[in-house]
Amino acid sequence: SCALPIFYQALIVHAGLGELSVVLRVDWRERHQLLKLVAPVQVGGAALTAGVPYGAVGRAPDGREEVLLHWLHLTEPASGAGVVCTSDVGYAYDADDGRLRFMVLRSPSYADHGAPWTTEDPIGQPATDRGWHEVSYRLRFHDEAAAGDAGPRQAERHTTRFPHVSETWHRGRLGGSVAGIEVTPGHISVPVVK
Repeated sequence: SCALPIFYQALIVHAGLGELSVVLRVDWRERHQLLKLVAPVQVGGAALTAGVPYGAVGRAPDGREEVLLHWLHLTEPASGAGVVCTSDVGYAYDADDGRLRFMVLRSPSYADHGAPWTTEDPIGQPATDRGWHEVSYRLRFHDEAAAGDAGPRQAERHTTRFPHVSETWHRGRLGGSVAGIEVTPGHISVPVVK
């Protein structure tokens, strides 16, 4: 028999920022199931802009599920008020009637490679996303028009991790810090260096 999933949810309100963070820790044991986070938002007649690879696209908030690439921005066209939503996972979202729904985890079988999808063989066709996961979402509310890059900038702050690398002394001439790349002006970002 399958053990029940374990959920921990933290709601964090950031003083002075108009931001809510939702942090979920889940021990996911399901097969052929979805876990969605529902966020009620009141943005009248909303226009929706969402992140796509190296850009953004306008979409209708019509309830259809779309791919989530770390951010979306709902705005009221008349006032500019709205909400910027970011995530450190990137499955999917749908938006309609004052509601956002984010796909958090999913557990279909891995690719079947010609075998039928109906098998429950956990070795030959294990389910995705099994085990412990920690995911987070940030919702930042604004009462007037936000900068056009509010979504990608918030997503960058949300998803950027600074790994700690311990180093011992060496005889080289490098100082305490080094810069590999410098980019100007400020509205330009470099997501990949190869």
